[in-house]
This record gives sequence, C-alpha cells and structure tokens, in this order.
Amino acid sequence: MSGKKIWSLIYPALILFGIIFLIEHFFIEFTQVSGPSMSPNLTDKQMVLAFKGQHLEHGDVITFNAAKVDPKASLGTLYVKRIIGMPGDTVEARDGKIYVNNQKINENFISSSQQKNTGDWTLNSLSVKNSWRKQGNYIRVPNNEYFVLGDNRKVSKDSRYFGFVPSDAIVGKVKVPFWWSTSQAEKENINQEHHEFYE
Repeated sequence: MSGKKIWSLIYPALILFGIIFLIEHFFIEFTQVSGPSMSPNLTDKQMVLAFKGQHLEHGDVITFNAAKVDPKASLGTLYVKRIIGMPGDTVEARDGKIYVNNQKINENFISSSQQKNTGDWTLNSLSVKNSWRKQGNYIRVPNNEYFVLGDNRKVSKDSRYFGFVPSDAIVGKVKVPFWWSTSQAEKENINQEHHEFYE
C-alpha cells in the first residue's frame, strides 16, 4: 500500500479525533455520576454531559472540581450537585423547607421525605459548625460562588459540609441526552431550562 493511500486512511481519523478533542476541551465533557447523592434524578455510575460556559440559574445541576472545595476529595474527582444559592443570595432551611432570599423554593424535583432530610440551618450556622473558612460570618453567598445541594439530602455531601463552590471550579451544566435510558420525569428534573424556582 502506497504512502498516499495510507495517509488517505489516517487523515480522516486525525480530523475526527481533533474534532472530538476540541468538543471535549471547550464545549462538552462526559461525566459519570458517583454515588447516590443525586438520586432519584441521577443514579450511581450514570453518564451525563457537562456543557461548558453555560449561563447558570437557580435549580441548574452542575458538575465541578471537588478537590477545589472538599479537602477530602482526591484530584480529578468531579461532584454533581444542584445550584440552590446564587452569588448574593441568602439561603436557610427551616422545618425541611429551603428559603432563598426569604422566599420558599419549589422543590418538586425531590420527594417530601427527601426534603425533610435537608435539616435546619443558615449559611452562618453551617459555616461555624463545619469550619468552612476562618474569616467572617456568612449571611449571603459570596460573589462568584454558589451554594449547592444534592437531591438525596440524607446522604449528599454538599455545601452544607464543604461550603461554597467557586465559579472557577465549575466544569459545566449537566444534561441528560434524550436517547439515554432515564425516565422522562427524571430528565425534566435535570434538563429544565426555565425553573419555577420559587413557590
């Protein structure tokens, strides 16, 4: 086989790998959910897509570099959680209900029993209890940071324990492709674009 014919076979493969590299590096990253912290909407070992550079809103599910927020996480570990508090928000939980900016939020993406496992706290009480940082008391989510929770509140290791997630740790907004085997209701709880966040 001539060199020209070999090159004609290799060249398309190089182009394909180049396109895949660019997509994964700049636009999309494949992520595997680890553990039950987002159950029932995402399950252990489920593959999802993280879209980079997306506008983030309340209720969005994101993946982020865990080592930047959780000292117990190993390098390269990614967590998948839901945004509850945006920069500047107040966040607190009372009687299993979450209030953001003093308004009760709509948590129809989880069951009432899961909601009860949220606990009772304010940002300040959490920061003191779990020694998030040494400086200041927290009334609001700091600039360029986010307060995140797992949907399965009883087992989720989230901002209640490790604190806020800085924007530079976020990989992307999580989506479940329509062709992957997940119920329609669960996909809607992850993929919804316009959230009825407040009740």
